[in-house]
Amino acid sequence: MEESREVNNRLVVLCKRLGNLRTEVDAPPRDRVISKVILDECNRTVFGKLYSGGNINFQAFLTTMKRAWKVDSVTFTHHELGILSFTFDSEMNKERVLAKSPWSFASNLLILKPWEPNKSTQCYKFTNCALWVQVHGLLIEWCSEEVVSHIAQILGCVKEVKVEKKGVAFQKVGRARVVLDLDTPLSPSTLYNLGEGKVWLDFKYERLPRFCYSCGKVGHFATNCVEVPFDEAKYEDRNMNRVDEKEEEQVVSTSGYYYT
Repeated sequence: MEESREVNNRLVVLCKRLGNLRTEVDAPPRDRVISKVILDECNRTVFGKLYSGGNINFQAFLTTMKRAWKVDSVTFTHHELGILSFTFDSEMNKERVLAKSPWSFASNLLILKPWEPNKSTQCYKFTNCALWVQVHGLLIEWCSEEVVSHIAQILGCVKEVKVEKKGVAFQKVGRARVVLDLDTPLSPSTLYNLGEGKVWLDFKYERLPRFCYSCGKVGHFATNCVEVPFDEAKYEDRNMNRVDEKEEEQVVSTSGYYYT
């Protein structure tokens, strides 16, 4: 009993000491300690992360991205947890690069996020990305921006919608730029209830670099899938993950990625 009381007393003293180790200090006014030069640099900065676990040649990566972004100067910094930062020579170039996202390097998706004040690098989330999604199968009278937006909401937050004429027959195709959760499988299709009937709609994801046709997630190929171990006998086409040269920057369809 006496021994138990002594242990409790020691714990109380230890907790008090630990409590004294944690302090809180109010920051001075922002405009006094952060210069306009630093703020200007921050406003030209984006944070990024390659959505892949593989090793890459960062010198080749930086050279390739500068060429793809069509910029003469960009400062590159490698932070902890695989987070990267890019400081452009102008805000205009930064906004242009963000607007044309997503980008990729060696089939790895590069997710970019603009700098935000009072936010540490570890707090940026790179598990969601805005991708263009095509909606195929809509009836002619239903192919409008309002309907496409309504359908695309089941995939994620809709940022932009377009209805364009594609192909030799100039068939209307609805496109939506949707923020997708990359930790979950991409939806290949949906059954759209029109009231008097139902129509099957297919989703096709544009500029999708590294994709697994087994689990339906971005970031790896079926041969490296952990959730659904690769069984070569189940696949008729062993090169199913190779993208044709013409389709490299076009569309990868996820319709029917489950093979039985």
